[in-house]
Amino acid sequence: MSKNNICLWYNKDAEEAARFYANTFPDSNVGAIIRAPGNYPSGEEGDVLVVEFTVAGVSCIGLNGGPIFKHSEAFSFQISTAANAVGARINGVCPGKSHLAPSPTRSQQAAQKPSVRSTQ
Repeated sequence: MSKNNICLWYNKDAEEAARFYANTFPDSNVGAIIRAPGNYPSGEEGDVLVVEFTVAGVSCIGLNGGPIFKHSEAFSFQISTAANAVGARINGVCPGKSHLAPSPTRSQQAAQKPSVRSTQ
């Protein structure tokens, strides 16, 4: 793990988010998955607590910390692409642009309406 990491707070879907990013962006992967050793007030033994992952070479930690903090566009991965490979994997967005990809949770909430936007 890198000395500096981005920590993203999730309710219960840190592993799902990490896998989404790993499957979407180049130079990305899912690393260690830390599970609860026993039951705790808001979960059970074996629940995912922390996921270490990399997005486009940037070390990240996904923390399943509960519903206190919600995802927003206040944080996003902004990755410029010369070709349409990443955009095509996200939603077929135009090539040669920067694409803003929200968290998988927000994507799933807007499944009927693509929420990936292209910026100039």
